[in-house]
Amino acid sequence: MESSFAIQSIVHNGNIMTKKELLIYFSEVMHILSDMEKAEQRIFNRRPQISALKLELKRRTFSMPYKAPPSGLAALSPKKKREYQNWLANAPQREAELRAKEAEEDLRIKAVEEKLSVLEKQQEDDAILAVSKETEYVNKLDEGILPDEYAKQKPMKAIIQYLITNRAHTLTDAINLYCQEQHWERLEKIALDQKSALLESQQRMEFQQKQHMAQMRAMQRQQAEELQESIDATRRAAEDAKFYAEMNFLFTVFEKD
Repeated sequence: MESSFAIQSIVHNGNIMTKKELLIYFSEVMHILSDMEKAEQRIFNRRPQISALKLELKRRTFSMPYKAPPSGLAALSPKKKREYQNWLANAPQREAELRAKEAEEDLRIKAVEEKLSVLEKQQEDDAILAVSKETEYVNKLDEGILPDEYAKQKPMKAIIQYLITNRAHTLTDAINLYCQEQHWERLEKIALDQKSALLESQQRMEFQQKQHMAQMRAMQRQQAEELQESIDATRRAAEDAKFYAEMNFLFTVFEKD
């Protein structure tokens, strides 16, 4: 049965590989890639921590207290002299507190240095691992079994799936099927993007139409209000004219009498 699963590689020298050998090769390459990517990701993730610890080493958690003796001690007031004498009397206590803070600070610095040392050692180990895995990966590509552009996690997973499910019976067929499905995916994405753009355009047009209709209704309401105000003003003017005409008539009648 093993020979019935023989798959001719696309390598130019015409080597013959069984399906089992090809899948083992893919598995090895994928593990190498995975280890390299994980090492590079760990290196990237540690960089902010290392930068923060380096800044922490430069930070002091307390300031050194110091008080210069006053000049012209004899000219000080009695109150100022007592304050200065009390300050001198408390010097041993302050010195003890200072030594305690220095010891605490030394412990903090030592802990930060230890954390930084561990992270830097891990960075160095991962950098060595990443370079080693990259070398292994290049050596695998040099075997010429798979073109470089397909020696990635996504295409290799797809190719393995095609071979296992018998959707492809040769490596060349598997690669062609992968390229075809990638083409379909791109077309589907283009169609979805176009549909999304069309929907967005329709929504924008509907919004603009609603805005236009709202503006038209507001304009119509304003015109109606202005017309009503004009009618009311005309009616008031007519009523005023009628009132004055009646008053003038009455005035004329009474004047004749």
